[in-house]
Amino acid sequence: MVKYSEEIRIKVAIDVLEGGLSENEAARKYGMSHVTVNEWVAAYSKHGAAGLLTKQTYRTFTGEQKQYILEDMHKNRLSYKGAAKKHDVPDRSIRKWERLYQSEGPGGLYIERRGRVASKEPLEGLEENTSNVDELIKENQRLRMEVAYLKKLNALVQEKD
Repeated sequence: MVKYSEEIRIKVAIDVLEGGLSENEAARKYGMSHVTVNEWVAAYSKHGAAGLLTKQTYRTFTGEQKQYILEDMHKNRLSYKGAAKKHDVPDRSIRKWERLYQSEGPGGLYIERRGRVASKEPLEGLEENTSNVDELIKENQRLRMEVAYLKKLNALVQEKD
């Protein structure tokens, strides 16, 4: 379900671009985040009304593309928004790539992080578990014998009384 219709998106973008409202004023007027308004205005100014269609197409970027965008941003001293507009990428993605680049270096951009992480050794610690299981089985058998012995003893005591 889409939170805002295409008509409202277009109306907000036109109010900002042609109506003279600032992004913050439009956000207050329509009761939404100024970040949302900023994204709509950027999409409308770049692609027209087609940029505000509800059908989202998600693109994936290779490590080389991410690194190129970040290096271009640094070399040309672009802001996140400037780089996002230049390369037609959401600025949230560029911010995330920047954090990865700062913490892990360029190699961090090449790691696929979507989906579940497959364990490399699914049977890790199996020997420890089998010895623990064997001990538990032996203890369980001993306790069952003890309970059976006590039941018989109790029956004998009641028989004598």
